[in-house]
Amino acid sequence: MPYKVRNTIVLIILLIIVILGTILVNAKSVKKLDELEKSNKDNSEMIEKLKRTHPDLKNEEKVMESLENMKKKVLENCKFILKEDNSTLTYQYLIDITENFCPDVVFDFKVLKSGKDKELSFNSYNISGKANIESLHFFIFQIEYQSPLYTIESIKLSEESVTKIDTVNFAIVLNAYFNESGTDIKDIPLRSFKFTNLRYNPFYSRIHPPLDDAYELQFLNIYTSTIIGLTPYKVFMRDNNGKINTLTPGDKVAYGYLDHINWYKQAAVFKINRIGITEEEIIYIEGGNL
Repeated sequence: MPYKVRNTIVLIILLIIVILGTILVNAKSVKKLDELEKSNKDNSEMIEKLKRTHPDLKNEEKVMESLENMKKKVLENCKFILKEDNSTLTYQYLIDITENFCPDVVFDFKVLKSGKDKELSFNSYNISGKANIESLHFFIFQIEYQSPLYTIESIKLSEESVTKIDTVNFAIVLNAYFNESGTDIKDIPLRSFKFTNLRYNPFYSRIHPPLDDAYELQFLNIYTSTIIGLTPYKVFMRDNNGKINTLTPGDKVAYGYLDHINWYKQAAVFKINRIGITEEEIIYIEGGNL
């Protein structure tokens, strides 16, 4: 067989093989494409059916946003066991509380022991120092009502001196509970609470002459201030130095707090305790007390 004829036959055979291979590959691709189109059609029909039976799916973004808001509310309103705890985490947590809510509370921090209570691990700490009794009260309030699960096991209080009847020495034993299925403390936001006024100081007579308290006098003195503006939700007062102070119900003032706003009478109503008895003080927008 001539060389030329033989090469021609080989080329024809190779061409036939390539054509057949291409046909087979294309056939598989067409079949796969048909399957994908059918699957896509089925999925589209299923989605449309779900949309008809579950109209909320049309508002997917709103549903997801609502879910996130619900998760946030849970974090803000429930008690959570911590995922882990150590002296550094708890000390920083207590510092965050004092810096945000009661900055004049200064304390020493000491690790006491570690242990287990059923399936929960815990660390015990001793917190000791001295503070104004109202600030200490708010500090304890924060520990009790913030979301991380800390328990106060014991409290010891003693009057610092006769001359400082509003300042007490304190020692608190605090337990922090945690396990692996808990929540990271970094994922638990601090809840915001209004100042809660201590009803009276247990270290001196419930009824006494008016006292000049350096701690109280750092707050707005309503007796030397004037209301210059009022809304149903806020009071604007100018003190004797000309500084404008904005108050909402629950905000601290010297010897008490703003109780509520009487919008119809254009007055701010305060609860003040300078003599051991809480009295109601009403200041009208004109500036007079009654």
